[in-house]
Amino acid sequence: MDEASQLFSQIGICDAVCWNTIIAGYAQCGRMDDALRLFRQMVCKDLVSWNTMIVGYAQAVQMDETLKIFEEMGERNIIS
Repeated sequence: MDEASQLFSQIGICDAVCWNTIIAGYAQCGRMDDALRLFRQMVCKDLVSWNTMIVGYAQAVQMDETLKIFEEMGERNIIS
């Protein structure tokens, strides 16, 4: 992930696919603090972004955080 993170920071302009990929990588490694840090920096979150965080927290058995992200997604009217 360190090499991927370096590449991500060197790309410059990133779209949602780039952001979601790096966030998913951190989540799959159990590095949810890093995933959340990038998620919070992301300007245009899409459903993939939100779902990546929800799944990451659920797989890390951080159910309180899972629920918080899900509720935040609802508050922002991402889901209907």
